[in-house]
Amino acid sequence: MRIGLFTGGGDCGGLEAVIRGVVFAAHSENIEVLGIPNGYLGLYNLDKNPGIILQCPMVDNRAKKCGTIIGTSRVKLNLIPDGFEKVKKNLENSNIDILIGAGGDDTSLVLEQLSNAGFKVIWVPKTMDLDILPYSVGGSSAINKIADAVYELRTTARSHDRILVVEVFGRYVGHTALYGGVAGQADMILIPEIPVDVDYMYRTIIEKYRTRLENSPLKKSWYMIVVSEGIKDIRTAELITASSELDHFGHVQLGGAGEYIVNIIKKKLKEDDELKTVLDKNGVFIKGVLEYPNVRSVNLGHTIRSGISDAYDATQGQKYGAAAIECVKRGYHSIGIADVKGDKIYTMPIGLLRQQRPVNMETVALYEKMGYNFGRKPVEYRPEIKTISSSEITRIF
Repeated sequence: MRIGLFTGGGDCGGLEAVIRGVVFAAHSENIEVLGIPNGYLGLYNLDKNPGIILQCPMVDNRAKKCGTIIGTSRVKLNLIPDGFEKVKKNLENSNIDILIGAGGDDTSLVLEQLSNAGFKVIWVPKTMDLDILPYSVGGSSAINKIADAVYELRTTARSHDRILVVEVFGRYVGHTALYGGVAGQADMILIPEIPVDVDYMYRTIIEKYRTRLENSPLKKSWYMIVVSEGIKDIRTAELITASSELDHFGHVQLGGAGEYIVNIIKKKLKEDDELKTVLDKNGVFIKGVLEYPNVRSVNLGHTIRSGISDAYDATQGQKYGAAAIECVKRGYHSIGIADVKGDKIYTMPIGLLRQQRPVNMETVALYEKMGYNFGRKPVEYRPEIKTISSSEITRIF
């Protein structure tokens, strides 16, 4: 038996782990794995670039690396007149019995369409955004990198008395901003699920900035904000973007939310005479030279995709890859890997597994109780307290 393996969409942590899991598990079953280069581009051009049979030594010692040894791309096959027909023909001519794709929701759509055309496929969910139903490989590494960056950026914010805005990805959900911001101890976290009330946002920023200033023996202050790229302004309910351009998949190219928030804060600071009086009183004001705090944005961008995967993605990715091979061995296809726990591999139809999963608002209320600001008036946290049996405990490890 021969399996085709490709990685689609953006690179991230955990992908190399998936590749290793697939190759090593396949080797134990005497199954051949053809590595298809460059994602969707490689699927379309497999007749010109036939890929390579992946051997265990080629993929060993790579599970902790981000990125993908076989490459990836963002090409929408639907935009190519003969896209799916040629891909299906390429796969058949390459004697591939089943195709495994590791990628996000766009990859799942490609696999689903190939499945509908009669080709056997399995989807291994991968997306840093964590915007689909199960845990997706890459999310944990991304959150850890965001948390580290936010925490470390506090030093420059403190040194210069800055209001610092850190923009992160996440598309239309706020998981990466939420957990990266909380772990990095940001003061405010703005997510797509909660439209931004800019007046409340500014008022609470200045309240905390002023409190820190007045309580500091050296009259120092700072404020840290994490902004998800897909936020909306409550005044218009429209998506905040710097560009109306579309990417290769036809999605709006998100980005610019950080600068948008910076510009709002700057505008309000210039009009805030009360704050200027407070700054002057505390000796951090020079009329016409330095009249309000410095406000800057930082976009972490591709630094979150690169480098080293965390331990969770390095282990979970290998489990997902090996689970895909176990499904192949038992004749399962046209499914996605939802989870792997001990002696159980959980699968779902690809379309169901792709469902978008927003941030849980009760989780937000819990963090609001701890003092984190989400750009809205805090909501009371009222959890149900439930006694469970040992079999119901959810364990990460």
